[in-house]
Amino acid sequence: LGASAPPDLALLAAALLATAGIVPAANAVSATASTGTTPGTSVRVDSTNETLTITAPTGQSLDGHTFTAVELAKIIDATAVDGKITETAVSTNGNLTANIITAAKTAGAIDDDLKSDPMTWVAKTLTDSDTSPYAGKLRDFVTALANDTTVTKAATLPLTVSGNTATLTGEPGVYLVFDKATGAASLPI
Repeated sequence: LGASAPPDLALLAAALLATAGIVPAANAVSATASTGTTPGTSVRVDSTNETLTITAPTGQSLDGHTFTAVELAKIIDATAVDGKITETAVSTNGNLTANIITAAKTAGAIDDDLKSDPMTWVAKTLTDSDTSPYAGKLRDFVTALANDTTVTKAATLPLTVSGNTATLTGEPGVYLVFDKATGAASLPI
């Protein structure tokens, strides 16, 4: 989330990212973050709150869903070229570093990849791909986090649901969103 959050990171929270949707195709939702980058700019991201919005497909409603989120990392700064984020600096949530490292290893990371900041590796490696967020290493990473009870218990930030949208206002960051809809398994976004 944030003024310079890459679409990838918005979905990596919404594919982690939010990243930037890990939901079955039949229930596909999209997630976006507020953006304000201009071509060829480098911006320092401050703590000004931004809004992450999850939108249901046309004609569908999110009413009855309960979304909660956990921040995996803060977005510190980003560089945009021609309106596309090319570099992002993030800082892993210190309370979840060990969990994120374990999940990153399920997605192919080795210890050397994770020495400085594990979410930096995730942002640079797993979200810079032409593969679908519905499969592959990004999915492995998000699924590992979704199966980690420490992570699911930390997902306490509520999203506000209204009609076909759910919103979260928070500091620029990478969030993992869970859908705790009645009768449905938790879906990481």
